[in-house]
Amino acid sequence: GWGVDITKEINVSATGHYNSANYVEPGFSRSIGLESDLTMTWNIMDGLSFIAGYDRFFTGDFFRNTSGSNRDIDYVYMMLQFDIFKSKPRLKLSKG
Repeated sequence: GWGVDITKEINVSATGHYNSANYVEPGFSRSIGLESDLTMTWNIMDGLSFIAGYDRFFTGDFFRNTSGSNRDIDYVYMMLQFDIFKSKPRLKLSKG
């Protein structure tokens, strides 16, 4: 994978992950597929980020063997990510 900071607050990254099965039935392929991800992260403020992504899963022969289809899978997502420890007040312990 790789990533680049477009600005101080915005990062774009791309990654890929190849997946294979450990154990399969005889005659089945171990190739599950290749997942490719394109993600944009916007750091809105300290402890709060907006993330948007597009992922494509290029299915391998394992899917053809098990389901009869080798159709690829596309999905898009958006989410807010926050650091709860930055927003939660810290407890002060008294000595006693």
